[in-house]
Amino acid sequence: MDYLIKIKKILKPGGIVYIGVPNEDCLFNDIRKIVFKLIGRRNISEKIKPFDSPYHVVGFNKTSLTYAINRSGFQIKQMNNIGRKFDFLGSSPKQKGFWISLFFLLPIEAIAKMTHRDVYFEAYISKKY
Repeated sequence: MDYLIKIKKILKPGGIVYIGVPNEDCLFNDIRKIVFKLIGRRNISEKIKPFDSPYHVVGFNKTSLTYAINRSGFQIKQMNNIGRKFDFLGSSPKQKGFWISLFFLLPIEAIAKMTHRDVYFEAYISKKY
């Protein structure tokens, strides 16, 4: 929120800020935790969270992102829950990652898209008047 408050001070009237953050409540995280528990690696699942340091200092979900934006004096113009780009489709089928992505990630991401539990949030915000 400190950064948002600083940005608000220098933002010109009518200016728009774009924010993109990972969604802690995404379907992929829930499935990953289940898989680690099923293979007996429960202790690892909590340590590989991409939303913890050194990757991200703060994780967000829709509620916490909305709260931070409003609390720092901005208003949301538009917020979207978005998924990954499927760059693997341009990879060679000879690569192991291609098949893992095709049979594991693609179905999860398709369900996440339909249930609005994709891996990222993006928001366009402006100063409250």
